[in-house]
Amino acid sequence: MSPIRILPPGVANRIAAGEVVERPASLVKELVENSLDADATSIEVTFEGGGLEMIRVSDDGCGLPDDDATLAFERHATSKVWDPADLAAIRTLGFRGEALASIAAVSRLEMLTASESGRPGTRIRLEAGEVVEKTKGARARGTTIEVMALFFNTPARRKFLKTAATEGRVLVRTIGQLALGAPGVGFRVIREGRQVLDIPSSADFRERTQALLGADAVGRMVVVRGDRDGVSVRGLVSASDFTRQRAVHQVLLVNGRPVVDPSLSHAVTAGIGGAIPGGKHPKFALAIGVNPEEVDVNVHPTKREVRFTRKDLVFSVIREAVGSAILNTQFDEMGREGVLPWRASPLAPAARVSGPTVPAAPPAPRPMVPREPLAHPPSPGARPAKITPEPAAGLATRTLRHVGELWGAYLVVEDAERLLVIDQHAAHERVLYDEIRDAAQSTQGIPVQGLLVPLTVDLAPGQDPEHVAEILAGMGFDARPGGPSSVLVDGIPGSLSQWGGGEFLRELFASAEGAKASAEKLRDALAKSYSCKGAVKFGQRLHPEEIDHLLRGLERTDVPRLCPHGRPIYLEVRKDELDDRFER
Repeated sequence: MSPIRILPPGVANRIAAGEVVERPASLVKELVENSLDADATSIEVTFEGGGLEMIRVSDDGCGLPDDDATLAFERHATSKVWDPADLAAIRTLGFRGEALASIAAVSRLEMLTASESGRPGTRIRLEAGEVVEKTKGARARGTTIEVMALFFNTPARRKFLKTAATEGRVLVRTIGQLALGAPGVGFRVIREGRQVLDIPSSADFRERTQALLGADAVGRMVVVRGDRDGVSVRGLVSASDFTRQRAVHQVLLVNGRPVVDPSLSHAVTAGIGGAIPGGKHPKFALAIGVNPEEVDVNVHPTKREVRFTRKDLVFSVIREAVGSAILNTQFDEMGREGVLPWRASPLAPAARVSGPTVPAAPPAPRPMVPREPLAHPPSPGARPAKITPEPAAGLATRTLRHVGELWGAYLVVEDAERLLVIDQHAAHERVLYDEIRDAAQSTQGIPVQGLLVPLTVDLAPGQDPEHVAEILAGMGFDARPGGPSSVLVDGIPGSLSQWGGGEFLRELFASAEGAKASAEKLRDALAKSYSCKGAVKFGQRLHPEEIDHLLRGLERTDVPRLCPHGRPIYLEVRKDELDDRFER
């Protein structure tokens, strides 16, 4: 074995750079954060070749004096923290003093900076972390950093990058996320000579989210707003527009800092509740405000992870705010659904937060006036009549009247303003789902229907039969432990008409997913299975009394738009739209 030696600075810097500069997007993130900490009001990013060939970040911030220009590229050189106590309440986006040294170590870099307009600035060139030239240069107050040939001296890192197109998309998305937490700052991005992002300094949170996620996605999002015990949440969340397989289009900001936190993302899905189909994920952009003394951002060199001293509180505030937003969609007087009631982002970048207090609440919202919801996309080839789902606030204020049926699968109903086409199976699923969830929480419980022969449900390894039996009992099943790895079911909920031999129970509790799921997730899965098995089937003709019972149940539910699996329950056409089509 070779003797222990101190690594040469060049080798150590390249190793450290791997933690900070993972890809072009992480480089841009560090440079833009420096611009925001420098109180920039305008930031322009230009790049080519997905960022591998060239990245240029230019700002109008405070700039650097001549002495600091060179010192800035030394490792652990920073103006943002000094005393160990500063780490207990970090109010800047950057603070580790590693970014510029790491970037310079794996690229050819040039910086031109000036701290005062009209006076000579400083131009400095580095290659692989070594200063090769330092001269005077002219520019207005601010800083421009140009990075060429990223990872030219670490070819192994280049091999693991995606294509230039993919790296470019990630880079633009990263800038858009930073723009969400930077009210009053304009952003411009030029990719391969073409402008791909332009966010004026006057753009509010909704407009910035639209630049990031697209107008179509934001058009189907609702306002989220919540405050409790020093924790605030503001933003937008999709009410019915869910992505498949991967949790993309999800942005979390903590005190203006983009972060990745699976538990907070789960708080969003928990707030939406049964509206999300299995295997899908919601779109959202949420800004969370927490006292800087109660959040630790010094967890990872990339600063993407944070820890909270009161994580349960943050989780519950997000969940409650999202749940309230889904059930109580608000609209502004201009008729745009979900417009955020502030003109700037609720949280300024951390560099602008003064003192240890929680950021001040945004100004009071403008008066909001209800309107009809946004259009639901019609199927290809459909006529242009606007078809819209009902707001999540419910149908309790309307009286539905049955006027016909289609193919034994869809109910045609009307009220004073609309014609609705209802998927009877999806509607019955929603009604049954609500009933079993409500009954499970009541003191009376759920009526049980006994089985002639008990059903044996084998459990996945690690599951506790007592715990599973308790969950089943709470959902209307008569269940008891049947051994060290099984449960016996002696009775089922009385209204579970399509029992099917209980195969869905075996699938749920024998699966690896079921073994890892929490009690609440298992209860929700049981309720969804119960509602699906017990609901009327596609093509099944209903009697008038059954139709009336179903419509009254749909009027009572809080989530009339979606079945428990996330499919639409009904489509609607407004009377005034029909009148227009018939030229009345």
